[in-house]
Amino acid sequence: MKRTNARRTLNFDRLECKQLLATGTGTIPPSALTYTHNFLPAAEAQLLQTDASAKNLEMFVARLGQLGATRPEVQQYANQVILDDMAAELQGYLLAKNKDVVLPPDLLAQDAAIARQVLAALNTTNFDQTILTAMVQINTTAVASDTRLATNSTDTNVRNFAQAGLLTDQAHLAAAQNLLNRVGSGIGTGAAPTPTNSATVSTSDVSYLQFVHSSNNFEILTSQIAQLTSTNTDVQRYAAKLLFDHTMSENVILQLANANGVSLSPTLAPDAVASARALLVSANAGGYDPAYLGMQIPMHQRTMQADSQEAATTQNPNLREYARTDVATTAVHILAAQQILDTQPNALLPSGINSQNLQVRVRRVNRFTYSLTARLNAGGFSYNSNTTVRFPRQLSGNALPRPTNDQIRTSLFAALNNFLNGITRTSSTGTGMTS
Repeated sequence: MKRTNARRTLNFDRLECKQLLATGTGTIPPSALTYTHNFLPAAEAQLLQTDASAKNLEMFVARLGQLGATRPEVQQYANQVILDDMAAELQGYLLAKNKDVVLPPDLLAQDAAIARQVLAALNTTNFDQTILTAMVQINTTAVASDTRLATNSTDTNVRNFAQAGLLTDQAHLAAAQNLLNRVGSGIGTGAAPTPTNSATVSTSDVSYLQFVHSSNNFEILTSQIAQLTSTNTDVQRYAAKLLFDHTMSENVILQLANANGVSLSPTLAPDAVASARALLVSANAGGYDPAYLGMQIPMHQRTMQADSQEAATTQNPNLREYARTDVATTAVHILAAQQILDTQPNALLPSGINSQNLQVRVRRVNRFTYSLTARLNAGGFSYNSNTTVRFPRQLSGNALPRPTNDQIRTSLFAALNNFLNGITRTSSTGTGMTS
């Protein structure tokens, strides 16, 4: 049995690295994804790692721009940046793999600092300005880095990769500067290329690839926020694990899509957009950890269901193998989230206060708006909160579906948690509010 398992793994590696791309009909030709296998000097390997972190940062900022920007042209710019970076991500992953370089799935220290600055501006009036300013900073640094790599690298593959990246960086930089000056970006709007959809995939296969692609990017975004904001070691480790696993998953999904002529959208699916926006409410107000962990369970359950269905129905052997192996990874993510939630103390109520002192009322205003009224009596004080939770009705002019029960519960929980965390912080300073 051991010999059979080892042989099967090698066969899949061969499909993934060679045959999968040799017949590709996607937007990136196989010649642009074929690299010589050799070792790089340590300095060049480190530059590739720095480039990958910078690309992760640009994707993170662009994804926040998609979800939080108010100017349509800034949202379209974010779409185009992500579309460009999807191609660069696949090329960078395969290049690094052939040069035996391990790329970071998260942000290096200097990039994490910029990400925190952008995140801090979320839900403020100057968020669009912050997004564009960050993009100028990111791409100014990237232009210098790619220029250095394209000039000094002794490896032809690395030089070509850096030269292509330099052109993209310059376009993103110029577009961000144009938008800051209130003129047209000068680049595309992020419309996905026309798919070729070869005979190797069915309509359901295409839907599955789009679903997993959206799911991966939702998990990468929300886990990166957890890494940037959480002070809980368990949550940080869980987020790091999800960043690694979903980055690896996304690399394979990009390969599979490109090889089979499937054009993936740079935007999240509507349900993922609603879930992400629900989580972003608590990103800077406290309460992100439990909301983030609670969201992982239903999101991963949907992924497991999609994996199981794809594995049982697809005629594509590569998709079947991916879906089959992803089921176990998804199950681990669910179990870990449940375990962390179950072992965490009740951090909602201030110390010494029980749930009998808390009264909560929820009223549905309409299908997209809910009102939450909370009242807590503690230490001779009465604390009151009236919060309106609104879900987006449209994305880029397209109507969104009504929020699911899971999304509604998560958003209401986050609103209540923000209220109670505020009481905890006030109580710790020895002051209180009355009404």
